[in-house]
Amino acid sequence: MKKIIQQDMERIYKGLTEQERAKFQSSTVLFTGGAGFLGFYFITFLTHYRQELGIKKVICLDNFQVGYPKWLEQLRDEGQVELHKFNVITDDIADIPGAEQADYIYHMASIASPIFYRKYPIETLDANQKRIRFGQTGRKQNYALSQQSR
Repeated sequence: MKKIIQQDMERIYKGLTEQERAKFQSSTVLFTGGAGFLGFYFITFLTHYRQELGIKKVICLDNFQVGYPKWLEQLRDEGQVELHKFNVITDDIADIPGAEQADYIYHMASIASPIFYRKYPIETLDANQKRIRFGQTGRKQNYALSQQSR
């Protein structure tokens, strides 16, 4: 890992309170758009500090429309992340093993480049619209699960 990225990761980790760190204990984290820029930082952080945070599983979804990064393949090969090809517009989250156990869902699937916005305008809009619906469903599901555990 490059020194600047390592320093970023350390700063983020040290910036978490004990209560924030504790929330990750025994958790499953699901992340859409894992092959993108935000995915790189989130997935790198979550896997680098997986043991310290007590994260049980990291599930990464992406359609790999703009490429399949080697860093993500390496994390998969090391058993740090479960990687699935997934299109947030057309695929069903219920088909992803372990998705129903996700404690945290980070829905970052969207094209984040003006070049690709122009090349894939409908897909960009669809992914962002799906993000809103996906997030609403996730909040309802997490609320229902929290009510059951009381």
